[in-house]
Amino acid sequence: SFRASECFAAGAPMAYQVALSLADGYKKMNMTQSALSEYTRLQCWPEMIRCSIILGRKANAEEMVVKQLEKELKGTSIPPPAPSSSSPSSPSSPSSPSSSSTSPTASSPPKLSRTKRRRIARMFCFLGIVRNDPKLFARAWEASVQSYPKAKRLLAQYHLAREEWRESISHYQDALKLNPVHIESWYNMGMAAMEVADHAVAKKAFSRVVALDAEKGEAWNNLA
Repeated sequence: SFRASECFAAGAPMAYQVALSLADGYKKMNMTQSALSEYTRLQCWPEMIRCSIILGRKANAEEMVVKQLEKELKGTSIPPPAPSSSSPSSPSSPSSPSSSSTSPTASSPPKLSRTKRRRIARMFCFLGIVRNDPKLFARAWEASVQSYPKAKRLLAQYHLAREEWRESISHYQDALKLNPVHIESWYNMGMAAMEVADHAVAKKAFSRVVALDAEKGEAWNNLA
């Protein structure tokens, strides 16, 4: 009918977009279970994994990540992740990728699109979060051909939580080369630099924070 044809001219959003906006709204309001239900109905895997981690369902999250990672790695020469450390065979698994047959692929990933590399890197990061394993963050960095800053941020946060200040600073610097407007990274790097009395790095970091967000009072206090 004429009325039905006019709905297309009105620019009405697709049903999928409306449902996704609803799920995002649930997540912003901390209604994580409701958000997870909507994301599951939409088969939005990254958000399903994030919500499962927030809800503490790490076993479910790990199962989803491993399944998606297997799909992404199919047809590539990137080796799959080692089994979880809870399995008895895990101590021997790190030695297998260092063999002569797999070492070339670990250092030189196949020619994949940027989008494909980022999807693989994101899944390695999710798995690293679930297992609390920094080696998986490093795998994400390698799989992305050093182009996924979140992998370096997660490595930096891992060392920061363990008060390994210099290692944290180094990883934050690598991440900020790719994404220089990430305020939290600048601030955390400045805090780590203060712990090792590296005043030049701390000054640069906090100066960048207030340049990006003039309302960041903590950074102003550290510069004073």
